Amino acid sequence: MVFTDTLHLNENSLKDDYKYVLSFIDCASRHCTLYYLKKHSDIYNKLKAYIAWVKTLSNVSDVTIAYSVKIIQADKAAEYESKEWHSICAENGIQTKYAGPTLHEDAAVAEKVWEAIQDAGRVLIYTANSMKKRMASGVQSCELHIQ
Repeated sequence: MVFTDTLHLNENSLKDDYKYVLSFIDCASRHCTLYYLKKHSDIYNKLKAYIAWVKTLSNVSDVTIAYSVKIIQADKAAEYESKEWHSICAENGIQTKYAGPTLHEDAAVAEKVWEAIQDAGRVLIYTANSMKKRMASGVQSCELHIQ
């Protein structure tokens, strides 16, 4: 099973005009693949790319085992209920499951990834701001010693 979710980014979140992040999280390994999107409609191309990527993987202990996506679990957002999404899944033999609106455990895996990414981003921003302040005071003290 693969969990998927889409996150709409703030205007200042990323450079290069990326507005969305699409995640695919493998249930067994918890491997997370992220795709940055400029347009919401790019989700379908990234779904195709993810499916193709998974098919290229091989099992180290038994090379006769082929990997494929069998089930995708998503929330009930419009992009996951569209005809194009269902068409891509049907072409690849993928069943789509939806997280229940009142059962948050169903969406917990995907939501936990967003929390971790946002927390890491906050740490990086805090560290960068802290380093700027230290660097500025370090430069000032250097100037004092030089004069």
